[in-house]
Amino acid sequence: MFSFTYTKPKYDKLTSDADSERNDVLLDATPQAFPRFWRFGVTFTLVFSNFISALLIIAILTSHEDHVENGFEMGYHSDFGPAREHIELQQVIFTGSSSFTYAGVEFQHHPPQVRYVGEPSPEIDKAWRDLTSGGMFLATEEEINSQWPGEYSELWNKEKGGYMISLDVYRTLDCLNLLRRGLSPEHYGHTDGEDTKSKANHCIERIRQSIMCAGDLTPSPSRYNPGLGRHYIDEDYSHTCRNFDRLDRWAKERAMGQLAVKPVRNE
Repeated sequence: MFSFTYTKPKYDKLTSDADSERNDVLLDATPQAFPRFWRFGVTFTLVFSNFISALLIIAILTSHEDHVENGFEMGYHSDFGPAREHIELQQVIFTGSSSFTYAGVEFQHHPPQVRYVGEPSPEIDKAWRDLTSGGMFLATEEEINSQWPGEYSELWNKEKGGYMISLDVYRTLDCLNLLRRGLSPEHYGHTDGEDTKSKANHCIERIRQSIMCAGDLTPSPSRYNPGLGRHYIDEDYSHTCRNFDRLDRWAKERAMGQLAVKPVRNE
């Protein structure tokens, strides 16, 4: 049989010289012993990191402010400045979508309160006049210079005695009305000719751009209609819109009310 003998290890107490050497090693490892450029590198890194962090915080706050101050509800930079405070959002159920009886006869399930389409009539013509009458008005030099800095001298309209502007929504409505009238040439007069076609093409292009610019993402479902025996798009659903009536009241005040800018008449 093998036998093992356990020997207890012996430890010698450090002498004062050994303690001194150990302390010297620890002292050499302290930051005071680091080369000067190392200390500078650490300081620079800390300062630079704090600087970058501050820039990121400022960028985040600025981005948040831009998001809050500019938008569909608060107004974009491209919106006419004085009109922004009159922006108000509302939910509007679109009307005019076609429905069908079980016999397949078309009708409007949600007819509009004001008729803008149909056979020409004084009622419809008046509705369009009321809709577009606030389209143009005079703006102040301050408003023009704020909207188009440096261009105000070129925008002065001597005949009107001021800076004449038109809000895009009314320009687009005017175009839509022109196309509507073109559907009834026997009532509004024949509109043949290159000039008429050019205006119509201009309006179609303008309406296209306006629709694409708005980018309305409200979904319209395809609903089964027994009268047709197939699905049909149902468009009579709620949309988030700017309150046009409120904006229209303000625009009319600017055009012909107490807010209207008085023209300058040169004697």
